[in-house]
Amino acid sequence: MTTANNIRRKTCRLCGKSKLVIVLELSPTPLANAFVPGNRVADVQPVLPLDVFFCKSCGHVQLLDIVDPRELFSNYLYVSGTSPVFVDHFRRYAENVLARYARRKKGLVVDIGSNDGTFLSNFKKAGMTVQGVDPASNIAKEAQRNGIETFVGFFDQAVAANILRAKGPADVITANSKEGYDYYTEMGFNVVQIPNAIDLNIIPKKSTKQFEHQMIFAGRLSKEKGVETLLETALQLPDNYHLLIAGSGPLEGKIRDLDAKKTNVHYLGYQSKPNVLSLIHSSDLLIQPSLEEGMSSTLLEAMGCGTCILASNIEGISEIVENEKTGVLVEPNNSGELLSKILELLPKKEKRSRMAKEGLQIVKQYDWKEVGKLYLDIYEDLLHQ
Repeated sequence: MTTANNIRRKTCRLCGKSKLVIVLELSPTPLANAFVPGNRVADVQPVLPLDVFFCKSCGHVQLLDIVDPRELFSNYLYVSGTSPVFVDHFRRYAENVLARYARRKKGLVVDIGSNDGTFLSNFKKAGMTVQGVDPASNIAKEAQRNGIETFVGFFDQAVAANILRAKGPADVITANSKEGYDYYTEMGFNVVQIPNAIDLNIIPKKSTKQFEHQMIFAGRLSKEKGVETLLETALQLPDNYHLLIAGSGPLEGKIRDLDAKKTNVHYLGYQSKPNVLSLIHSSDLLIQPSLEEGMSSTLLEAMGCGTCILASNIEGISEIVENEKTGVLVEPNNSGELLSKILELLPKKEKRSRMAKEGLQIVKQYDWKEVGKLYLDIYEDLLHQ
């Protein structure tokens, strides 16, 4: 038995922690599709570990062995066109797309991982321009023989640049913030601003509060998220004002040190999305002292939870939060002002509730049901041109 080239991760793929245990140890196995002809059945094939790990920090179940994708896909044997089920599925799928969106003359369809072009062939028959991308050179050649233009390789910046040169730029770019909108507009692109979206259906209806005066920071523990400002502020909090911190990142060590010194600072580590939402829902304030920020999903989720927001007055955040109406904004990198507003807001339940109710009304426009309609409008407009 020989072992194929692989690297085993030492940290969780999801949270980056190292609290990993094997929960299922299977026999080492040859690569998928590593078939050999009949006269080589007795040959020794390279094998790879197939061990399943559980992360004690975040609960993620995973494989940790990383295989060079070129070994997996550069000489791939599975061909979509040999499966009648797949051929029929792709035909019906393409028909559904073409029926739902009126076919745009000379419209471009790109399929990443296009195999032998079975899926794209349906669009080509309908008169559209098609472009495949696939790393398996043997299968890409088959697609090209069938008239489906295919770039050989993994989809990356170089392949994207090739498609851009060959097919032209995108008809429209979507940006989720005013900053992004202005940036691409100045470059001469046709830009539509569409905000980030959240799923309001996953917001908890109730949660259990741990402390009478409770606030939370949830996010990456890094300088740009204002964590150093948060640390300075936390050192000055009254003992009965409790700060929950959920997340991971480069400043985690400083957070752990503060947690050890202050009985009212509680570092929770990385938390799953349901847990984070429950913690936000149960808190009196969400603190977000970022130095730079896009359109923050965490702020939208706090609004959906009916939790009052205290955040930095910077671009991205100020597009969502209206000062003294749907939350309170402070100058970034100013621990004194942040502390002052915490001391002002936590005792004033009526003021916090008023702003939280305003936020609940605003956040409805950021639900996926509403934002999804904006994307559909763009697609339909382009496809009808």
